[in-house]
Amino acid sequence: MSSSKIMIVEDNTIVAENCRDCLEDLGYNITSIVASGKESIEKAEAERPDCIIMDIHLRDKMDGIEAAEQIYSRFKIPVVFLSAFSDRELINRSKRTGSFGYLVKPVNERELFATLETALYKAKTEKKLRLFETKLQQTQKMEAISTLASGIAHQFNNALYVITGNIELLEMNFAGDKKIADFVKKVEPSTQQMIQLVNQLQAYARGGKYQIKTFSFSNLVKDTLPLLKHIIGHSIHVETELPCDILNINADMTQIQMVLSAVLINASEAIDGNGCIRIACKNTLITDKTVKKFSGLKPGSYVNLTITDNGKGMDKETRKQIFEPFFTTKFEGRGLGMAATYGIIKNHNGWISVDSKQDKGTVIKIYLPAT
Repeated sequence: MSSSKIMIVEDNTIVAENCRDCLEDLGYNITSIVASGKESIEKAEAERPDCIIMDIHLRDKMDGIEAAEQIYSRFKIPVVFLSAFSDRELINRSKRTGSFGYLVKPVNERELFATLETALYKAKTEKKLRLFETKLQQTQKMEAISTLASGIAHQFNNALYVITGNIELLEMNFAGDKKIADFVKKVEPSTQQMIQLVNQLQAYARGGKYQIKTFSFSNLVKDTLPLLKHIIGHSIHVETELPCDILNINADMTQIQMVLSAVLINASEAIDGNGCIRIACKNTLITDKTVKKFSGLKPGSYVNLTITDNGKGMDKETRKQIFEPFFTTKFEGRGLGMAATYGIIKNHNGWISVDSKQDKGTVIKIYLPAT
């Protein structure tokens, strides 16, 4: 028995009631019965049924084909037409709406059931395909940006090599010249900022796995937090749950510290006034059944770090772009931190996710393979 939700759009009351009785006998849930195209669109938006049985000739100026076209384009709800007419023009028009079936009245229960189940299955398959295509496009986009970031970092590094080399020569050749020393002193902080920018670009492009060591993720967080106090507002309370029995990971400590720093900066900036950031670490086993939730991971033991804040959160569009280089909701010149975070975690064979809603805070989860 199916438990799918079906909406009926039919201007003939007797036909609509017969159709409802038939569908309920087959085990479907009827969300509503409407008689006009305009109302069918409004109800489709409000009720979000799994499928719609649609008559073509309705009570208002909008016919069923026009209504179906809007419903499918806006809400991706499949429509099966049920009409007393079957001329070629109507059938051709219905095809252009993405119709999932066309039945001619009167229709028997068996035919209705077969058509509906086929439509529902086709709709589910199309939804999965759309999700897959979206993920594929996002992956390709991130790879393209990663390649671009790598190229920029390479060119930037070449320019920095010339700048830092000449600064060192100035210091060597004019060691006693106070005026030159003052100029060099002013230049060096900017040079260090540029070096940090290059490191972030490289981290995004390659994950920056330079010195791999085995260490406890939990202990690293404990040791790093005191160093990051200056980036967290005084009015923000930090809670930790960092057990001693957390498994070790193989990673570059500096790069993982960069990840922690970037996430905590974002969390801190999202909190306006008093707030709380919670940092928790735990061992997690990803099985063959649960691995589908974690794109790119293999079944096995992982260490999970979850950072939760009660800040202002993000809307859907911001959430989509959070890992893109140079995307920022802050002032100009920021935005590489979370992109570098994405690159580091992916290149350590890990997984990172962001769950956030406006005014509901943000949860960032990081998974790294346990040794």
